[in-house]
Amino acid sequence: MKKYMKRIAAAFLVVLMLLPIAVPVGAASGAQVPTVYCQGQGSGIMNKNHEKIYPLNVEIMPIVEECMPYFIDALTLGQYDAWYEKLRESVLPLFADIQLDKNGEASDGSYVDWDWTYDSIKGKSSVYYLMDYFFQSDWRLDPFANAKTLHAYITDIMNKTGADKVNLVGRCEGANIVMAYLAEYGYEHINCVEFYVHSVYGVDAASAAFSGNIDFDTASLEDWMKEFVPIEDDILSELLYSFISLAQATYSLPVTAEVLELFANKLYKDIMPDLLLGTYGTFPGIWALVNEEDYEQAKKVVFGGREEEYAGLIAKIDDYDVRVRQRVDEILTEATEAGVKFASFAKYGYINIPVDETASELSDGTVTLANASFGATCAPRGSVLPKAYLESVIENGNEKYLSPDNNIDASTAMFRDTTWIFKNADHKEFPASIHVLMEKFVHSDGTMTVFTDPAYPQYMIFDKDTQQIAPYEGSPIEDVVEEPMSIRERCLRFVRAILAFIFNALGIDVPGLTTPKAE
Repeated sequence: MKKYMKRIAAAFLVVLMLLPIAVPVGAASGAQVPTVYCQGQGSGIMNKNHEKIYPLNVEIMPIVEECMPYFIDALTLGQYDAWYEKLRESVLPLFADIQLDKNGEASDGSYVDWDWTYDSIKGKSSVYYLMDYFFQSDWRLDPFANAKTLHAYITDIMNKTGADKVNLVGRCEGANIVMAYLAEYGYEHINCVEFYVHSVYGVDAASAAFSGNIDFDTASLEDWMKEFVPIEDDILSELLYSFISLAQATYSLPVTAEVLELFANKLYKDIMPDLLLGTYGTFPGIWALVNEEDYEQAKKVVFGGREEEYAGLIAKIDDYDVRVRQRVDEILTEATEAGVKFASFAKYGYINIPVDETASELSDGTVTLANASFGATCAPRGSVLPKAYLESVIENGNEKYLSPDNNIDASTAMFRDTTWIFKNADHKEFPASIHVLMEKFVHSDGTMTVFTDPAYPQYMIFDKDTQQIAPYEGSPIEDVVEEPMSIRERCLRFVRAILAFIFNALGIDVPGLTTPKAE
């Protein structure tokens, strides 16, 4: 009997020893799979002399103040040429050092301030953390060029760790690189993909800027300035804001918006192609942020009459358009069917730049929630979904996907069971508390959803002071409704702003009205 027991025990030990070999690494728990975190725009750029040339060290408001008199002369007297020349003189030199050539390549020797060696890569570990393998790209370049570098990085990571799969995180423009990677190299070696405030469907402000499809959102302009412009600390900003506030209250803002749109149309016809090509227009990575609806129009605006001169650049951005932009849903569907896990982490609570109709949509200030969530249905800012729509959602058994305040329906999102949505979170903030959730998902066995852990439901709220997230339990659309200023108060504020602007221009300090003029 003892003899048989020994044999059984020995066989059991052999099975235990061989089990890790028999089970492919890629099929194991996410905790055993390295995660490659692809950052978005923002990586430092160096010139060939190894001097940092990006981020740009620029104060915007002094440039605006310097150009303002020329702008006013153009608007009131029709003196456009002087203003155009001032714009070229003020703007183009700022971007000269980071320009790509007409093929969309860094032929001047500039490069991203990041690299790796095989020896610098972390080796095999029992647990891999979200930031262990942080990939930084030259965000100016063709997403496929960055995908090629990403592929080399992934190959080195797999060789160093012994893993046959990795997880990918695509943050903002980093998601466009992830999509280019999937289009070029497939998903054989991909276990899981997380999209974090992604831009694969485009960034509306960039799309409007490149295409010239400007449509000033009159209802959002005042709110946007209040939220993003340092009104109280700047005389010019206060003047602009008080004018917009008064115009909105007296119903003259739509007329003002129409005038500005006519002005913008002339700007695009006369000078905008030069300004775009001298700033971001030669960057294939930024072209990837133009949405599908605006892409062809954007090419006409920027390259009209110069197609042959910029043929190399156009070939790159057209390649991305055909292989990625037009195939986003198809690529993701194929990868999902092949067993790749997907999750999306989206934010809202801020206003898009009010240059098109998306300023009225829920947004993180850069990307609309509808896009960042891969298709959630959202009510306009400050409102709820229609009663009939809510009733149909409930009737179809999808009530669990509704936000507590009934202004978002995640049942229409592509990855509706693995889409987390954070209220009051800015696109440009990346708190550790959200990273903890993202790490929890990639380390899961593939069964984690928005319904798995009560601490991490589909809808969460971000506290900017504590940098923590918590379940969003619902509240009125506006917890505190500000008492609107009367037309009289707005008139007084506008007059005060005009006087402050005049006295400041003359160098006269009036306590309580102006700020001291800088020496």
